[in-house]
Amino acid sequence: MLGVIRPRNVHSCADVPLCGPVGSTLSYMRFLRLEDVAEELNVKLPQVRSLVKSGELPAIQIGGRGMWRVERVELENYIQRRYSEAREEIAKGLGED
Repeated sequence: MLGVIRPRNVHSCADVPLCGPVGSTLSYMRFLRLEDVAEELNVKLPQVRSLVKSGELPAIQIGGRGMWRVERVELENYIQRRYSEAREEIAKGLGED
């Protein structure tokens, strides 16, 4: 959102009381660090790096040190794709452990 600046030393929505769901007027964390994505998905950082490297989770490299960032909408799209795949597996009877 224009005119909204994220406070310094705040890296995830969990740290920001005014941060809300994607598309809401409170959401202003457009890009997430890979560490934030790992926290959101409750996985380890290497798993997120693998998702980015494989192209499953779109990300961009920015800055002089090539820091990776994932757009929040891309993370939400990834989650929705995984839910869709899970539903398909369950419908086929493959979701059983």
